[in-house]
Amino acid sequence: MRIESHQASFELAQQRLFHHQRQVIGEQKFARNPAGDNQQQHSAPFPKTEAEQSQSEDIASTDEDYRQILKKRLIELMSGRELEWYDPSQISNKNNQSESEPQSSQPEPGTRLLVREQTLDYQAYQLQFELQVQGKDGLSRAFSASMDWEQLNITERLTVMTAQQLKDPLVLNFDWQAVSFDGDTSFDLDGDGKTDALPTPRGNAGYLVKDINNNTRIDGPAELAGAKSGDAWADIRQMDSNGDGWLNSDDKSFEQLYWWQPGAGRQLFSLADLKVDGLLLQGADTQADIAPQGKDQARLRRSGAFIYQGNQLGLMQQFDFYI
Repeated sequence: MRIESHQASFELAQQRLFHHQRQVIGEQKFARNPAGDNQQQHSAPFPKTEAEQSQSEDIASTDEDYRQILKKRLIELMSGRELEWYDPSQISNKNNQSESEPQSSQPEPGTRLLVREQTLDYQAYQLQFELQVQGKDGLSRAFSASMDWEQLNITERLTVMTAQQLKDPLVLNFDWQAVSFDGDTSFDLDGDGKTDALPTPRGNAGYLVKDINNNTRIDGPAELAGAKSGDAWADIRQMDSNGDGWLNSDDKSFEQLYWWQPGAGRQLFSLADLKVDGLLLQGADTQADIAPQGKDQARLRRSGAFIYQGNQLGLMQQFDFYI
């Protein structure tokens, strides 16, 4: 199908309930010797504090708080009363601001803190998509689809937190359903010569790849959309040579685009062979943290659509991955 014109609309509703607290329960101090080597000196390895000694009581109290918060939310859902809607970026900005502000109580260099984190995180989004396409063959086609996703995690863990780098590939799912992941594949995501754990999409989902050297294999992060630039959606917009809002066979770069499932090795499948008619460059911000069983896996940033086999609708989603 060759596309003459189109009209597309995305309607997105998001909800997030987030409760998080941290408590320092121990520390380690380090000293540097004259030779410049680091030696660990401990008065005690993460010594116990009064807070730690009463940990069981604290956990019971926190669990009860979680239950009360969850009960309150469920009552609101069942009663049909208006819910509070959260912008996830506000939470992120708030966290970033609090971490960047100088604090007089910050530990001096050489001190490592053991932190207990307790988190309740409920996220949900509903995406409604409508598309009208006028083909160059004179036929018009209408597409309509909706998708619901939700996730609840209540976690408690001990951790020494470090900054994590994010990479954001683009996933094409030939099933119209939220992308999920099953296991990891070893792949050098940041080009440092060391392999990282790249989540493997489930089902009929795979990554968008630009085969730069035309060998029908993925050779590194430069060929994985978004891995080098940090913005896969911006990458594909730059490939829209005629500016019609679609990435398709009318664009020069389209013949270099492939679909890759990491679990099947490094072999690539061209979008043309998969009968992909075009990637719609319009999308919706669907901010959500993907954390099955409370383990950070990815952050969903944006969702869109593509057409294949003339009348089928596929889901396109952009993720940040923790590596």
